[in-house]
Amino acid sequence: MTNEEIKLPTQADLAAIHRTEQKLDTIINLLNEVKPSNEKEILTEREAQDYFKVSAKTMYNYRSKGLSYIQVGKAIRYKKSDLDEFINKHTI
Repeated sequence: MTNEEIKLPTQADLAAIHRTEQKLDTIINLLNEVKPSNEKEILTEREAQDYFKVSAKTMYNYRSKGLSYIQVGKAIRYKKSDLDEFINKHTI
């Protein structure tokens, strides 16, 4: 290969590369903001306890203070949005 066959990128080429890099950065930032699809919307009693970092007794007390929950038979479940709402209502 001779020097005549090697072409250096032009200013226009470098500007196009820079614009492409900026667009890729924007796409990466948007993807990082998207909620993971495997994030659970409905939590078990144990998962809710872990989320709040409290005991089963405390969860029972929270339910008596208005925490919304789903009960099917003996199984209790919580919507994550209800847990977040409860936290927001009781934040001082």
